[in-house]
Amino acid sequence: ASSTTSQQRPDDTSVDAGRCFERLPKLKKTLLAAHCLSSIGGDVFSRVCFFGSDHERLFPPRPSLKLHGSVITTAFSLAEHLGCASAFLVGAELSSPHPFSLSYAKDSVHGASDLNDALDRLTNAHPQLLPQTAADGRRVFTTLNFYDAAQWFIDRIAHSKVKVANTSPASIVFGRGISLDPDPEPAPSPGLRKRISEVIAASPQPPQTSPERVRTFILEAVEAWRTRKKIAKAALENLDRDPEHLDQAIRWLQIFDNDNTSNMLARRHDFNNPLFHKTFFQAKDHADKIEGLRYYYTRLQGMCETLLAILVEQLERVNAMVGSEGG
Repeated sequence: ASSTTSQQRPDDTSVDAGRCFERLPKLKKTLLAAHCLSSIGGDVFSRVCFFGSDHERLFPPRPSLKLHGSVITTAFSLAEHLGCASAFLVGAELSSPHPFSLSYAKDSVHGASDLNDALDRLTNAHPQLLPQTAADGRRVFTTLNFYDAAQWFIDRIAHSKVKVANTSPASIVFGRGISLDPDPEPAPSPGLRKRISEVIAASPQPPQTSPERVRTFILEAVEAWRTRKKIAKAALENLDRDPEHLDQAIRWLQIFDNDNTSNMLARRHDFNNPLFHKTFFQAKDHADKIEGLRYYYTRLQGMCETLLAILVEQLERVNAMVGSEGG
């Protein structure tokens, strides 16, 4: 049987977003529905359909799935789009038993701490998470982002025609149109394969763009990442030569925190976010803070080099396209 999987836009557009596909065999009967900024696994999937728009100066708008705050909403919208009559939510808790950290994120900056000790020091104020009642009545905690996503999703399900069963008793996704069933039995769905085939066949053609316009965009990106690389190099040289340049290095860090650079770097394979957080933000003295900045800018240089190599390769491909069109 053929199958379909969805991938929402990742939190960043870095190379490491596609590492989840590295060890997959070729899936000849699986179609990937991916956000237009997602990695697509090379030749793993027999066919890829994109949703969502980005960089509309390059590509015309593309239809999108309805999503908000969590990839589970994307998967649900895909199931609805394909004509599924029922959907099972697995692992869609959007909550944590721990009041100060989302406990499933073991490598988060919050780190692991004793649950009983944490429950004894509830503050009902930041940094405590928002207390909620789960589907089975237990007390759980969640972030404001996940609370918002859950409320949106609950309303979305209530206004859909899809019958939904949530398999997670600790989930905060429950309400009208959602049953709690840890072990639901899939019902027969005659005609589903035909409906899916019809939906896929009716998918719009990829939007076209001008290679020259893409070339201009890549050149701008090359310049942007070269600038970041120069800043990282200057920061390292200045910190090694004169610790008084600390304030300038911190100002650059604040800029990178606001323009998604730090968000991309935090997801890179060689960047240990808890270590950087401890070294820089919890620095005991001036020397520790400088060491944290050296850690950040050394790895930022590496990320810039990786992205520049990819951009230069893509620029060569686009230049060849522009040249062939001109010829």
